[in-house]
Amino acid sequence: MKTKFLICMLLITPFLAVFSQENKKDDRKAEFEKRRTEMKAQKVAFITEKVALTPEEAQKFWALYNEKEEKVHQIHRELWQLRKDKKAGTVDYGKCNDTNINSGVKEAQLEKEYYDKFKQILSDEKIYNLYQAEKDFQKQLLAKIRQNKPFRK
Repeated sequence: MKTKFLICMLLITPFLAVFSQENKKDDRKAEFEKRRTEMKAQKVAFITEKVALTPEEAQKFWALYNEKEEKVHQIHRELWQLRKDKKAGTVDYGKCNDTNINSGVKEAQLEKEYYDKFKQILSDEKIYNLYQAEKDFQKQLLAKIRQNKPFRK
């Protein structure tokens, strides 16, 4: 009886380990999404404060800003896909080079397009403060990551 029990336990243990790893992976994804959401909220608060947006400006501005950020994120996804292809061993270096150059051009075009849109909502001073606030937020975030501490204003 003990032998059957031990054999069953030996057969079940690998499945429990796999199940446990899947749960850990799900936990890591959930933790990542939580941190990303928190960081996004902190960025909104930081920029809103530094740019001194009025409630009316903030409502119009954040709709445009989020739209721009999604487009930039899509450009970055294309680059990440190329990196995955490279790891998989299926690389067209000419395509990689073209995509790298074109992604920079696309981002510059987006910046110009949204700069023109922001000018319809914000003063030149607030737009300047926006770009400074973005840089300051990135610097603080990187400093906190290096220190392995949570972000604070």
